[in-house]
Amino acid sequence: MSLPDHDDRQVLAAAIHSHSSLIVTLNLADFPSDVLAAFDIEAQHPDDFVLAPFEAFPNLVLEAVKAHRASLRNPPKTELATGRPGVSGVNRILLRNQHNVLTFWSQRLGVDIRR
Repeated sequence: MSLPDHDDRQVLAAAIHSHSSLIVTLNLADFPSDVLAAFDIEAQHPDDFVLAPFEAFPNLVLEAVKAHRASLRNPPKTELATGRPGVSGVNRILLRNQHNVLTFWSQRLGVDIRR
């Protein structure tokens, strides 16, 4: 197998060994579709991977989001509240922008999920 980045061979080998059909990566250029096609594997950007369920099953995802949101009525304190480490960068961003994220998805899905 020949990939642009020699160090990515183990990623493709793991996908082949595990019978995966998808490699989720920011480095799409390092996983050419013609190379992956020989193994019936595709490469996908993480944003597309995360959005796929929203596009395929919007009602199911909306219900899951609502249920999860409802379960966060009394969340434990996070790094944002305590100043201590323990919340990942992505979670920090989402927590800081929770209202904007919920507003965005409410508008995109046409249903208010902010409650």
